[in-house]
Amino acid sequence: FESAVAESDAGGGSEDGSLAGDGRAGAALTSLQARLVEARGGPVRLGRYDVLRCIGSGGMGVVYEAVDVEHGQRVALKTRRSLSGLGLHRFKREFRCLAGVVHGNLVVLHELAVEDGEWFFTMEQVVGTNFAEFAQVGGELSGRRARYLGETLHVEEKVAPPSGVIEADGRGRGEAGARPRASFHEGRLRAALTQLAMGVAALHAQGKLHRDLNSGNVLVTPE
Repeated sequence: FESAVAESDAGGGSEDGSLAGDGRAGAALTSLQARLVEARGGPVRLGRYDVLRCIGSGGMGVVYEAVDVEHGQRVALKTRRSLSGLGLHRFKREFRCLAGVVHGNLVVLHELAVEDGEWFFTMEQVVGTNFAEFAQVGGELSGRRARYLGETLHVEEKVAPPSGVIEADGRGRGEAGARPRASFHEGRLRAALTQLAMGVAALHAQGKLHRDLNSGNVLVTPE
């Protein structure tokens, strides 16, 4: 389990944090995104990194999968959509306030750099399932045992509720167009929440505050 906590701050606000999905459909492409489009599936060189593809986008930042060609290491590479003076200050502060925080449930940050006027920082690439999908009955990692503080929880998966059961939002049961309530696996939910709390506690111990903690920003790895 690792939390994709690349958006925290010692006191200021965080502006995005998504490492998966794209909440900016229709937004103008950044220069690096445009180069990837022109490359038609080929890598784009940025300093010593081969940028392969966009893997996430938020209101202010874009994250790419890249390879450090000197070390053969696959990383996540983050840039900003716009670098005004204040935006660049916040981008540098985001990296610097997190670079010294080391914990097994937080992503590891590598370096802050600029190439051809493009500021970016690199971090550990976490491959996993987002928190909500993992915790649901039938989630992608459902065939694996959930680790909980060193011991394995064996919790029977409950049968998913019937389609007439809906979210507790005031609507009646069976109402047309209602979305069925998700059924969560208690063992996996306990295991993931425990490790998530440990990662957030490590941030708090360093005086850092995550400003965009949600299931899309938390990834659960198979290990």
